[in-house]
Amino acid sequence: MPWKEKYEEHKSHGVLEGSVLWSNEDMPYLSIAECENGCLYWIAARNASLGIYNSADKSFTISRLKFSSNFLFNESHWETGFPYGTVMPYEKLEKAPVFSDNEVKLRYLNEAALRYGIERKNLVAAIENKVASVLRHPIMYEGLLERYPDLQEALDNARQECGFISTEDS
Repeated sequence: MPWKEKYEEHKSHGVLEGSVLWSNEDMPYLSIAECENGCLYWIAARNASLGIYNSADKSFTISRLKFSSNFLFNESHWETGFPYGTVMPYEKLEKAPVFSDNEVKLRYLNEAALRYGIERKNLVAAIENKVASVLRHPIMYEGLLERYPDLQEALDNARQECGFISTEDS
């Protein structure tokens, strides 16, 4: 079903405008049949921009931040319908590794958001929370830092505080 029809279906059930990040009509989403279990996707969803697809329940595991708590959460694929189908996957990014526990999975999703340059706020959170990959390898985030030069000083301070003095020491 085209996204506009799904949007109208959700709207007819009383879903408020903006409660789901609906797709741009020029950007088709991937159907359930096109999604591969255990892969990381760039998504439009209520609470995230990245998610790992779970074929068993047709959902995406996301890293959710709510009231300063960061935790794993599942949101269902758009095609599962109202009221829980809130995710439109746009692009498969990579095969996710097998995780030893949920804490590792959460860290992977948080770091993937940074690797793929999802949003400035993710970079700010990584610096504030001293995400190791950012502190060890700031060169990987050089493009984001060029776009947001005001964050360079905060990154340098966090690196120094954690014992990373230069990019050569990792």
